[in-house]
Amino acid sequence: MAYDRQDALMGESSPAAADGGGPAAAEGQPTIALVVDDETTTRILARSVLENMGYQVFEAEDGEQALACFQRTQPQLVVMDVLMPRMDGFACCTALRALPAGADVPVVLITGIDDSNSIEQAYRAGATDFVHKPINWILFRHRINFVARASQAFLDLKRSQARLLQAQKLAKLGYWEWNLRRNTVEMSYDLTALLGLPPQPGTLSETQLWDCVPEPVRERLARELREAIREQRSYSLDFRVPALGGERIVHAEGEIIANAEGLAVLMRGIMQDVTEQVRAQEEINRLAHYDPLTGLPNRTLFIEQLRLALSRAKRQRSAIGVLSVGLRRIEQMREAMGTVFADLAIHELAQRLQDSLPNPDQTDHSHIEVARFGTHEFVLFADHPDSSIGELPRLAQRIIDRLAAPFHIGTQPVQVGCSIGIACAPDDGKDPETLLKHAHAAMNVARRKGELVYEYHTREIQRSVMERFQLEGQLLVALRERQLEVHFQPQMALANRAIVGFEALARWRHPVLGMIPPDRFIPIAEDSGAIGQLGEHVLRNALEQHRQWPVTKLGQPALLSVNLSARQLWGKDFMTVIHRVLDQTGFDPATLVLELTESVLMKDSDDMIRILKRLKDMGIKLSIDDFGTGFSSMSYFKHLPIDELKIDRGFIRDLPRRGQDLAIVRSVIALAHNLGLKIVAEGVETAEQLRILEQEGCDWVQGFLIGRPADSPAAIRFLGQAIPSAPTP
Repeated sequence: MAYDRQDALMGESSPAAADGGGPAAAEGQPTIALVVDDETTTRILARSVLENMGYQVFEAEDGEQALACFQRTQPQLVVMDVLMPRMDGFACCTALRALPAGADVPVVLITGIDDSNSIEQAYRAGATDFVHKPINWILFRHRINFVARASQAFLDLKRSQARLLQAQKLAKLGYWEWNLRRNTVEMSYDLTALLGLPPQPGTLSETQLWDCVPEPVRERLARELREAIREQRSYSLDFRVPALGGERIVHAEGEIIANAEGLAVLMRGIMQDVTEQVRAQEEINRLAHYDPLTGLPNRTLFIEQLRLALSRAKRQRSAIGVLSVGLRRIEQMREAMGTVFADLAIHELAQRLQDSLPNPDQTDHSHIEVARFGTHEFVLFADHPDSSIGELPRLAQRIIDRLAAPFHIGTQPVQVGCSIGIACAPDDGKDPETLLKHAHAAMNVARRKGELVYEYHTREIQRSVMERFQLEGQLLVALRERQLEVHFQPQMALANRAIVGFEALARWRHPVLGMIPPDRFIPIAEDSGAIGQLGEHVLRNALEQHRQWPVTKLGQPALLSVNLSARQLWGKDFMTVIHRVLDQTGFDPATLVLELTESVLMKDSDDMIRILKRLKDMGIKLSIDDFGTGFSSMSYFKHLPIDELKIDRGFIRDLPRRGQDLAIVRSVIALAHNLGLKIVAEGVETAEQLRILEQEGCDWVQGFLIGRPADSPAAIRFLGQAIPSAPTP
C-alpha cells in the first residue's frame, strides 16, 4: 500500500504530469533555461518539467559553472539551488545580477531552508522567486509559468517605457504633473533639458517650479496656469526660450483633474520643442507668399495686402495709388547672358526699387508695399491721402531714374529701363484685381511710348484694351474663315518708269467694323502668337494671285515682296512653311522678295546669316525694310546676303524741307550702290520727292504717288497704266 501511495504521489507530482502550456511553449520559439544544482536527480527532474514546458535546458553543478554557462547561453530563466559547493545560490544570484545580461532575467532559488532570514537574503541577492524542497513539481510548473509571465510583462513594460522615452526624446517632449493638494510638481528629465536647465530633483515645490521656468516666459506661463486652475479648463500656448545660437519655440498644453467634489486636485501638462515645425511652417508660408528670387511679396500676398489697404482707405476716405513697373530688355538679357545672369540683374533691380522708395520715418506716407509679378514686372501701392495727385508722379520718376542707372553684374555692365503704369483708387477701381488690371494696361501704353515713361490709366486706355482683346478673338476667327485679304502696292523703276514689282500687304475686312488697318491688327497677331498663321496665309494668298498676272512692260514677271516678322522668322518650322507654300503654289522663287527689318536681322547674327543663306540658295531675294531706323552695325551688315535696301518713309516724308533727311537718303543710296544692292524708297507721295530721288540715283520707288495698295484685279490694271513723270527742274 505504501508503494502504491508513493506511486500515486509521484504520479501526481512527477515531471510526466507537468505538461507544457507555459509562455515559452505558447510563443512557439525555444526559450533557454539554466538549471543549477549539485544534485543530479533534482537537475534531471527540473529539466524534464522545463522541457515539457517548451524550454531548451542547460545544466550546471555549482555557481561558478552557472556563471560561465550563463554568459555563454544567455538564458531567459535560471532555476538554482541555494546550497551548493564553492559558490552558493545567494552569491551566484548576486553575481548574475551584476552581469549586463543578468539584470532582468528571472531567477528562482530552490531551498530547503524555510525561515524568514533566508527568504530576505534571497530577495536581497536579487531572486525573483523561490521554491522549497522537496519540490512539488506541479506547483513548480505553475510557479515557473507565473514567473515567466511576470518577467515577460516586466520586459514589455520596460521596452514600452524605453520606446516612450525614445519617442519623447525624438519628439523633444517633456511632461510634468502638479499635485495641487500637496503643492508639489514632478518633472521629467526631458522637460528640464527642453527648458535649457540642469537636471532637477524628481519632485519640486511650486517655488522651485517657477525658479525652473526661464525668466522671459515665467509671468505669462504662471498667469495662464493659474487661470486654467481657477476656471478648471485645459490650456495651450506657445512661448520662446533663449538657447545657444538663437532661441527655441516651446508648445505647452495641459488639463485639470478634479475630484468627486469638483475641486481641482491635479494638473498634468506636456511641453514640446516645436522649433523645427514652426520654422518649417514659416518656410512654407514664405514660399507660398514671397518671391524666392527677390524676397518680395508675390501676387497672392500683395493682393491681400492691397485689399486690406483699400478697406482702410475707404474708412479714412483716402486715396491709394497702384504702380505697375514693367522692366525692359530682361528677355534679351536672358537669351544673351543666361538665366543666372538675368536673375542676378532682377535681384539687383528689386533692391534698387526698394531703395528708391521714401523712408517711412521721413515722410508722411502711411504705407508702401512692393511685390514681384512674373518675370518682367514689379508692382507697388502707395497708401497716402494725396497719392492720386502729387506723390505718385514723383514716386514714379524716382523709380524710373533709379532703375535706369547703369550697374555691373561681375564685370559686365548692365542698363535696364522701365515703363510705369499708374492707377488710383477709388477712381480707377475699388478692388485689387481692377486696379492691377488698369495699372498694367497703363504700363503697356507707356511701354509702347518708349522707356523711362510713366502713364496714368484713362478711360481711353481701357476702351483700347477691351477693343484689342475683342479684336484678338475676332482675328482668329477671321483667319479661320479667310476674311483677311491681300492688297498689292506697285513699285516703279525710275530708270524706265515701268511697274516692276508689288509689295503684298495684309488687309482685314471686318464684317462689322469694315476695313481694319494693319497697324491695328498686326501687333495683335504678334502678341497673340497668330502671326505665323497670318504670315503663311498672306504668303500663300499673294503667290496664288500673282500667278494669274501678266508680265510687266519689260516682258518679265513682276517681283513680289512679302514682309516677314521676327516671330515668323524664328519659328521652328519657318523653312518648312516656305518650302511647302512654294511647292503647293508652283511659284518661282526668283520672283519672290522677302522683306525683313533691321531689328530682326540683328537678333542673332550667326543663326540669322545661316537662315538667309538657305533662303538665297533657294533663289529668293532678300530686302532690308525700314533701313536707317535700326542702327545696324556696318561690320555685321556687310556680311548679310541681301539684295536690296528700302529707305524708311520717315526720311522721305520731309525730303524737300529738311536737309538732314536729304543727307541720309543720299548716304543710304550711295551705301547700297557701293555694296551692289538695289535701293527702294517708300512713302513717295509728291512729284518733288520723286524728282529728288531720281536725281540722287534711287532705283525703285513706291508710295501713293505711284499707286495705293489695291486688290489683285487693280494690280493687273497697274501693269498697263501710265506712270507720272518727274517735274522738270
